[in-house]
Amino acid sequence: MYILLVEEDHFYASMIMGLLKKSGFDDIKHIDNGIDCLLQVYEDVTPDLVIMDSHLGRVNGVEVLQKLLTHKPGLKVVLMSSQPNGKKINESLKDAVLDVIMKDEMVYEHLLPFVEQIQKDVIQKRRNRPVTNLLVNFKRFILAP
Repeated sequence: MYILLVEEDHFYASMIMGLLKKSGFDDIKHIDNGIDCLLQVYEDVTPDLVIMDSHLGRVNGVEVLQKLLTHKPGLKVVLMSSQPNGKKINESLKDAVLDVIMKDEMVYEHLLPFVEQIQKDVIQKRRNRPVTNLLVNFKRFILAP
């Protein structure tokens, strides 16, 4: 499962990444600003889950999220907010935002259930893929120049 962590505070990001890796989630990429986040998602493989701070320095994380969703409508996101009124963000982006969690000492306990649920969904989707699609993709990979 590929997780994209968008957090400008490198200490906080390394704490979250460490806790996720300790729980068995290894494919995590950290980006510390909204511009690079947009470029990453536009140009790279779509992450299974985006964990994003709602405030990314000079760039508003919610605005970045809205731009991401116009390009990748099925994106799943958990927003982190240090503001107590962060739950209001969830109303405007309720289709993509799984939840808005407070950036406090309990952030990991609130974050982990969402990460585990997305992992279950990813596994289920992979199981339900038709074998013919897998064979076609395998042939393209083998025969690629």
